[in-house]
Order: sequence, then structure tokens, then C-alpha cells
Amino acid sequence: RFTFDCPGMMGQRYLYEQVEQVCDDCYNLYREEKIAVNCRENCFLNSWFTVCLQATMREHETPRFDIWRSILKA
Repeated sequence: RFTFDCPGMMGQRYLYEQVEQVCDDCYNLYREEKIAVNCRENCFLNSWFTVCLQATMREHETPRFDIWRSILKA
């Protein structure tokens, strides 16, 4: 399930999969399709992604995910 919002994804599949896993885990917690979709908007650069980091108890990893999301959006 790739998104075309991430122009920097080519050659960065590992980063994409790591970031996408946050959205998948969040969806598995809430079972709301809109969460899965909204979390991925704008190449994961959105408030839903931040909420999902918190919901999955990974907010301590925010700096790393911020770097990865900026690479994917580049």
C-alpha cells in the first residue's frame, strides 16, 4: 500500500515501511479506516501520525520519525 505523496520513497523502502507500520499499528488499535488513511496523508506529515505515535506508545521515537518523514517527503 504505497502512497504517491512520498516522492522520496524511491530507494527508501525500509524507511517507508517503518513509518507506515505506525499507521498500521494505530489502525489495529482503533479499527477505523479513516485513521489508516489520514495517518498516511501528506507523506505522513500530519497530526494524525503524531496521534498514532502517541497511541502506539512510540512518541519517544518522534525525532527519528521526523527525520524519516522528511526524507520520504523530499
